Amino acid sequence: ILIGTQSITKGYHFPGVTLVGVLWADVNIHFPVYNAAEVTLQQLIQVAGRAGRATAGGEVIVQLMRDNPLFDYADEQKYMAFAQDELATRALAEYPPCWRLASIEVRHAEAGVADCDAQIIATTLRAFIEEKNYTVTLLGPSFPVVARIQEQEIRHLIFKSASFKDLHAVLQQAQNIRVRSSVYTIVSG
Repeated sequence: ILIGTQSITKGYHFPGVTLVGVLWADVNIHFPVYNAAEVTLQQLIQVAGRAGRATAGGEVIVQLMRDNPLFDYADEQKYMAFAQDELATRALAEYPPCWRLASIEVRHAEAGVADCDAQIIATTLRAFIEEKNYTVTLLGPSFPVVARIQEQEIRHLIFKSASFKDLHAVLQQAQNIRVRSSVYTIVSG
């Protein structure tokens, strides 16, 4: 009997395993990241591959909290159909690989300062985007899933654009913004 977390999906070979059970297989698809479905399906296919590698056959039992069409693709042979559907969904939602993403993370010990500085950055960049007529969408400021780490409040600004040139220009402008005391990091996508 093997009991583990996602570490079991990492490609290890366990000879003699003929049965794999996956509990709460759908929990990761509810994470607020654009590629949650892709990661969930990849992990499910990977862990299912642990069963029956060295023997004639294996069985996989998957527990779901709610039915989800994603699990219709759990057979490795259907992955390309999933990829086509996922690409269409991402194009509609303006997510990679069809669009580019970038983010700014603002950190400060005081929530009020982090909020204020994130708002200053957002307001300044929205005005810049409008003035230059760039095709960049700015979302936020917002709270990340974990909004406080090591006594630092965190706020996110997310940028989406089909134009790498426009997105790059906005991120270059972001480097010139001075805020009172927050530290902010630009993450290109």
